[in-house]
Amino acid sequence: MRFVAALVLVVVCADAFAQDVDYPLAPIYGNREIDKLPKSKYAESLWGGSSWYWNDDDEPEEPVVGLHLKPSFRVGPEGMERLCVVEAATPGTHRQSAWLRFRAAGGDAWASRRRATWLGPKRQYRACWLPVLAEPIEVALTWGNWNDAVATAQASTADGAPEGLFEVDVSDEPVYVDHGYGLMPAWCVMAHAGQTVRVRFAAGVSHSGPVMVTARLVGDQDEPISLHEWSYTPASLESAAAAAIGIVGRPVRRTSAFERTVATDGLKPGTYTLRLTAALPNGQELSDDRTLLVVEPGRPPGFGAHYTDLRYADEVYVSREERRSWDGLWEGSNLRDVVVTFPGSRDRFVFWRGTSYVPCWAFNNSWLTYEWLESEPDYAGAVGCVEPIMDKGCKHSRVRIVSATDARVIIHWRYALTDFEQKIIRDEWADEYYCFYPDAVGTRKLVAWIKSGWHENQEFIALNRPGNAPHVSVEPQAVTFLATDGRAQRPVWPRPLFSVDGWPHIIAQVNIPGQASPFMVVDDGDVDVKVWSDPYVDKPGLFNTYIHWPVSRGIRTTWLDDPADWHRPTHSNLVNVVNRSMGQGTDHEIWAWLIGVSSRERDTRTHAACWLSPGAVTLTGGQFVGYDKSQRAYVIDADAGIGSMTLTVRPDGAAIVNPAFLIRNANSRLSRADCPGASRVATGRENGDRDFVVWVEGNFPDGLTLQLN
Repeated sequence: MRFVAALVLVVVCADAFAQDVDYPLAPIYGNREIDKLPKSKYAESLWGGSSWYWNDDDEPEEPVVGLHLKPSFRVGPEGMERLCVVEAATPGTHRQSAWLRFRAAGGDAWASRRRATWLGPKRQYRACWLPVLAEPIEVALTWGNWNDAVATAQASTADGAPEGLFEVDVSDEPVYVDHGYGLMPAWCVMAHAGQTVRVRFAAGVSHSGPVMVTARLVGDQDEPISLHEWSYTPASLESAAAAAIGIVGRPVRRTSAFERTVATDGLKPGTYTLRLTAALPNGQELSDDRTLLVVEPGRPPGFGAHYTDLRYADEVYVSREERRSWDGLWEGSNLRDVVVTFPGSRDRFVFWRGTSYVPCWAFNNSWLTYEWLESEPDYAGAVGCVEPIMDKGCKHSRVRIVSATDARVIIHWRYALTDFEQKIIRDEWADEYYCFYPDAVGTRKLVAWIKSGWHENQEFIALNRPGNAPHVSVEPQAVTFLATDGRAQRPVWPRPLFSVDGWPHIIAQVNIPGQASPFMVVDDGDVDVKVWSDPYVDKPGLFNTYIHWPVSRGIRTTWLDDPADWHRPTHSNLVNVVNRSMGQGTDHEIWAWLIGVSSRERDTRTHAACWLSPGAVTLTGGQFVGYDKSQRAYVIDADAGIGSMTLTVRPDGAAIVNPAFLIRNANSRLSRADCPGASRVATGRENGDRDFVVWVEGNFPDGLTLQLN
């Protein structure tokens, strides 16, 4: 079925659009199983009917519970903790009174319980961090009575646990993109001189005597700078949670956390090594080196875009084992990276050579992309996947700043669809235009120069720092689906269940720990929503993860099944939201999405509602062309010779929030803008100074009036 939005398509750049014509949509399904699924069936509600997503084992006749261990550990509130996945099902009716009880299998000194309102008749899975104990942990399913278990299981969290574990971080760590680095390895920390570095350690449960922890700070020539030594004894403690619910028993040996700080006062900018050691009671010594990058504070960036050179702070894998330096790989190249910054925000939007210029929200603990255009793998002579991330050296991938003013930034990314051998397949290309405003909300517009056959153009993908597992980068409740009418679905990995069938539109928001949430809005509900979530408990982490991108070269599309590979840069795919195009030509199709970051779901809904229902404009001194969703802007053609313009925006069911206006052919006749009730008004000139752009900060439920002169 062909779809053309009731929308005026406005040229941002000369090559952005071609004339619309009527021709059939290309088939969207390919030969992979996920591409053959009907709409939203891979994202089926727990209380919906059964489908291929379930098998007979998913619907047990009796209550069941299981505990699955993951090879991930952290220094947490209860000492050394292990990532676990609880599996449970309660046949019959939904039980709001269901609880999960955790306790040491050999005694009740350590115990905890959690309400399990998510339980239902089909097997579900929930991630949790449990303490590493000397004895196995028992998980029990109860109906509210602490001692009345309807199903139990147990596992030893100490199996395979490390002898000890260090963690190092800096509170309010500087944004490393601002200091010239791309995806920073987790073993590198950055600090301004004077900031303190926090060192945490937890010994394994086999060690009950004193532990001597040492932190040595040395320079790049191994010259000693400072020495810190601390002693602590891992304790055998009763759980406060157990005591609170009246459980009394013998102490259970577990780890306890140790925390101290290292000062950086007086350090000059440069690279240092923090050498950490722990002398254990049995005579064993553990060591762990961290790189400390001390940088000048600098000035907080405002709104804009700039070219820069972002380095990679480690060597690059060019095969499964061989590595080369970042500088050596890019020697002689004149390619630059592009960074978009926002006022008063730590959020950065980055086009980096290490991602083949795939644009990403670049947060310190992880990056997030909306994906790119790709076509059928191993088809039409292709070797492997066909997508721009195969172009590791950016042979065909290019990025440029089209415009950067106080009002908005426009970035153009052009790339070819290449295979593993860097061949361009079927001469297919894509042009993407990213238009951002100072509120960190903008648009992604894709012009796809494609032939027939399967293509994909949207997928939330998290980029994981080397040394970090994906569950450090993304919350288990990874993607929230919203609608402006208040509806919400909150699927949880490793087996996300939800349904958005019948929704009028889709708002998808990714939940990254400690960061604002990147979001995307699709302007219709007739979409294919598919999640990547299998196998559920066999993989090392909670998410599907791959090692061939970003940064790394010479590796075919490869699933991560060995947790040791977390030392590489990796990526984890989460969700596809595949919608129909908004316009077509004889050799191309066009898509547009609203994108941005937001700290609150309410703000995300507000931005979406205004974009979906922008209202109407009346004015003097020009002609209202229409609201262009691909720019998030009201487009106006100025009358010849005008020296002023007054326009009014009337809402249509949604408040007007932070609107933007593009006045074409204004030349230099318009240079100022005023809007009563606005917090701020920013202006800029584009297209050789012929066009005047205005961005207004404010929430206008009753509409607004803008005076230009």
